[in-house]
Amino acid sequence: MAVFTEPTQWTHTLGNNADVSTLPDDVSSSAGIASLQKLWQQVNQLPLGTGGVAPARKDFNALFKLLGDSIFYAMQGGIASYNAGYDYPIGALVKYNNSIYFCIQANGAESTVVSPDSNRAYWLQIASTDPWSLFPTGFTAKWTSKNAIPSGWLIMNGQSVSKSTYADLNAFINSDGSLNDSGDSSKFIIPDMTGRVWQGCSSYSDVLVAKEAGLPNIYGHMPGIRRIDALTDSTGALYWHSVDTIALTTRVAQAASDINFDAGRGNSLYGGSSTVQPKARYALMIIKA
Repeated sequence: MAVFTEPTQWTHTLGNNADVSTLPDDVSSSAGIASLQKLWQQVNQLPLGTGGVAPARKDFNALFKLLGDSIFYAMQGGIASYNAGYDYPIGALVKYNNSIYFCIQANGAESTVVSPDSNRAYWLQIASTDPWSLFPTGFTAKWTSKNAIPSGWLIMNGQSVSKSTYADLNAFINSDGSLNDSGDSSKFIIPDMTGRVWQGCSSYSDVLVAKEAGLPNIYGHMPGIRRIDALTDSTGALYWHSVDTIALTTRVAQAASDINFDAGRGNSLYGGSSTVQPKARYALMIIKA
């Protein structure tokens, strides 16, 4: 089949300045005027001498203009608004609440009426005047503006939110109930990402599990030192490894044979992890509700 070339684009609607009638949705068979449901009827083809009624010029104009308006709207890239009275096949495009939706499961008045923003199993949002609304539920992002976060997103700061208000998000991140609010069964907890970075894992069971900060511990040992004296208490990371009490002729003393080093004794941060905290820059971690 030959490729059909684009027709000449109109500069205005068909019948832009035509005088037209207002067509009714339906009329009786003897009315003699056109309607949207029946167009012209048998009485319009009968000879005038036998009771026929001549089709009116304004009715013709009105019908052509209705078609012309729809064609010109499509030429301008227009997409029809969603209508709950229509039946939509897979692949249909509609405009709804300043967004464009693509039908992925047939629905409509003859089966199941599903508004585009109510069920993602039927409609896929593909464009919007608010680009942040296009991200799927559970998607996370770094917010680097001092301005308020977009509508439909939540800050990941450990806040408790309603399961009914954020049902989709609850189903996405809390399917195992691990984020349930222990103090209120009607709520769940948004994971707290304050002071945290994301880390890859290899198991679904580890997803969203919190890892605490820490550094590898540092150990050391220095043998061959011996002091006979009243030992002072060790502080920080250094401590006496072994201490013996010995009796001298003049007094009882303590003898220490060596010194150990343990960074974890000075700061519990050491030894709390097998990794090192990298340099970082702050951003708000947000999640699409």
